[in-house]
Amino acid sequence: MTYFSAARARNRTKGLVTCIALGMIFSAQSVLAGEDECLGLITSLNLYDSLVVENPSQIVQIHRWQDLETTLREGLKAHSHTGHKVVVRQFHWTRLKQALKTGSDRDASSHLWNLAPVDASAKARELAGVADRDVTYAVTFDLDLNPLRSASLVWNKSEYVPIYAKDYEILDGLKKPEDPGQVMAVYDPANMTRASEVEYWFRKPPKESLLFIIVPFRD
Repeated sequence: MTYFSAARARNRTKGLVTCIALGMIFSAQSVLAGEDECLGLITSLNLYDSLVVENPSQIVQIHRWQDLETTLREGLKAHSHTGHKVVVRQFHWTRLKQALKTGSDRDASSHLWNLAPVDASAKARELAGVADRDVTYAVTFDLDLNPLRSASLVWNKSEYVPIYAKDYEILDGLKKPEDPGQVMAVYDPANMTRASEVEYWFRKPPKESLLFIIVPFRD
């Protein structure tokens, strides 16, 4: 083994040990990338921790996603939300800074879910003059239901109507708890238009609708 290959091996080992110490799981490709990739991730995680600490009024922390209903209701009580519904959206924690700044993890460069050949929502957006940055994809929770469940929609002749599946679990349709890196924005739907099953439009700046963001504790 040459000096340089030995040095690369040490860097890879050091990067792997650092990542394991952080409790993160990476693909083999990420581990082989060595220390640089891991240090970049450490920097991002430090930013995440700073954002959580610096924005206490906008952040609600959760230990386990299985406790989402309890955490959500406690957060709504703390924020004096008295509405019957909330809109929730999951996104990756690397977009947390953007969401805290503007109220939405999405921006003008985010992709829209336009379905070929004809997307009724896309045509409706065009007619309504809705900007791409004011579109988000989310789920509505009905707070009057116990246990809490999602309010699905079905098309009935000329409009969407809500239905509530009896066996609908709160985490169904959401990314599973073991999926890494997920956080959840919680919105007051008063200034949002539900354009379809999962598409919503902000009628005012997203920041005005954002109640808080649920993020996992990081030990």
